[in-house]
Amino acid sequence: MSKEQFMIMREEELSVQPDFKFSKKESVKFGVDSVLKCLADGDVNPKRVWAYICKRKEILNAMDATFRDKIVILEKETIDGVEFSPVQGGSTLNYIEDDVFKSLSTQLDNRKELLNVAQKMDVYDDDGVLVPKVGSTPRKSSITVKF
Repeated sequence: MSKEQFMIMREEELSVQPDFKFSKKESVKFGVDSVLKCLADGDVNPKRVWAYICKRKEILNAMDATFRDKIVILEKETIDGVEFSPVQGGSTLNYIEDDVFKSLSTQLDNRKELLNVAQKMDVYDDDGVLVPKVGSTPRKSSITVKF
């Protein structure tokens, strides 16, 4: 099966969903199952299919963001199983305007710098105390996608 045939098949599978009234859980399951089937079948280059999906996802994200900017939702509304609810934005306190907070924040930033240096060499703080080497938590590896 060619990449184009695979894409047509996947698009047809999406289009046969009954009026797109499937749940979020069903959507996720469909996505996972489609990828697993693609990988198991081996008929297409999975990286090319993934590239296709990444590009389409950006199109959909842009469409979603534009609708969010252009459509006004005044009250909760459910359309084809999707609930749209308006949420009022709140406010965030400007803690940095407080002198005590600003001072403590600066002290924390300075301590972080000392802890970073202490990982590579012995370093002492302003009180002459050896800064300890602290543990670290590994971050999950990932794949960056750009186009």
